[in-house]
Amino acid sequence: MIYQSYSAITTAAETACAPQLGVIAGTCNYHGVYMAVSTDGGATFTDYPVYINPDPTVGYGHQFVNVSVDSAGNVNSVYTDGHHVYYSFSSDYGKTWKGPFLVTTTSGTQIFPWSSAGDAGKLDVVYYQTPYYDGTNTPDNYPMSAAWTVGFAQNLNALTPRSSWSRQTASPINHFGGVCESGVTCTGNRDLFDDFGVAASPTPGSPRSSTATTSSTRTRQIRRAAT
Repeated sequence: MIYQSYSAITTAAETACAPQLGVIAGTCNYHGVYMAVSTDGGATFTDYPVYINPDPTVGYGHQFVNVSVDSAGNVNSVYTDGHHVYYSFSSDYGKTWKGPFLVTTTSGTQIFPWSSAGDAGKLDVVYYQTPYYDGTNTPDNYPMSAAWTVGFAQNLNALTPRSSWSRQTASPINHFGGVCESGVTCTGNRDLFDDFGVAASPTPGSPRSSTATTSSTRTRQIRRAAT
């Protein structure tokens, strides 16, 4: 199985207002999260909706919509609306989904999620976080008072809807100000780059160890939790 996650508009009519190249942003956004699934080694793909927000102005087109698969074949989709991080999960190889469920807290801003799945229902997520949020500006335009760190969240029962997450800060402050989420089309600050990840130790019988790596500082932060 091959999985590719992405965000997009949800109808052909929305091409007239979506914020894509050559089109001025209007009254809709990339408010749909999808999973492309291939069962023939990538020769063909079938697209399945993960979550379509009924509010067309909400956008999930922030770097990046992420996918991870646990050892039992459950598929996790992790994404952000530019304010908070959410996840959905599928137990039938990406065909149907439950969620979205909030990964991060209800205060501040959390963006740039990346995930790693271990045993069945065990999910680690990292992201950049700041206590700052004014309800108006996007992270691209945050003031220099916005101090960013790496956040780490872990759920050992992710297949249970609305199950609890443990969260902790995994780094010192590594950036101040705006964070551009437009990749190669960024015109503002891109100090944090886009290369962000997390990996879980596969060693059986030992405490679960997760490593978050950021390309801005080239540092690795390790956090442990019971399996």
